[in-house]
Amino acid sequence: MSWVDRVKFDEDGLVPVVVQEESTGQVLMLAYADARALELTRTTGRAWYWSRERRDLWRKGDTSGNTQEVVGIDLDCDSDAVLYRVIQTGCACHKGTHSCFHNVVLGDDCAASGDQPVAMQPVGTQPSVPTAGTPAARGVLERLTDVIERRKREMPSDSYVAGLFRKGLPVIARKVGEEASEFVVALLTEGKERAVSECADVLFHSMIALECIGARIDDVLAELAGRERR
Repeated sequence: MSWVDRVKFDEDGLVPVVVQEESTGQVLMLAYADARALELTRTTGRAWYWSRERRDLWRKGDTSGNTQEVVGIDLDCDSDAVLYRVIQTGCACHKGTHSCFHNVVLGDDCAASGDQPVAMQPVGTQPSVPTAGTPAARGVLERLTDVIERRKREMPSDSYVAGLFRKGLPVIARKVGEEASEFVVALLTEGKERAVSECADVLFHSMIALECIGARIDDVLAELAGRERR
């Protein structure tokens, strides 16, 4: 018996799936899944869903290339909603923004805001995003390191990370360079939130490159700590 058997599906055999970026805590999208989609997600480590429009299974990124590596799955308290915690490659939204939740709501007005997060928080609440230097932030790095190491060890055929390892260090190094270029463009022209997202891509792909040469993000942190003492 797997956790999928605990899920309470609606009358159509579906359950809502909230998708959250592991590195930032940002909510990326809302989709639906049936039991087969959840089972495929559980066994492959890639995000699968059920399309209510096409009435068919679909895997995120098969047509767009904007893949989702699932690094954690949570059920809510009633087991009638699912949370995917993912490593997002590219944009999550089909409209070309990083998150589907890019409309700022002010009172009764709703205005498009490009790729910006919701601007207003209820009084007394804070977004649950790990802050740099906190144990929660360090936990994110540790989990990402574990996922990358596991992908290299197991080399699943449908894993984006394993696919990079199969292509080798030169391809991975070029990918780091591409992501760094996108980070620079975001810094100069696309604003804070996009820059943060692109920086996360640089860090993630750098961690893959480090794993390829037998190093880890801990080695980088140790180097930074050594420089701090100089």
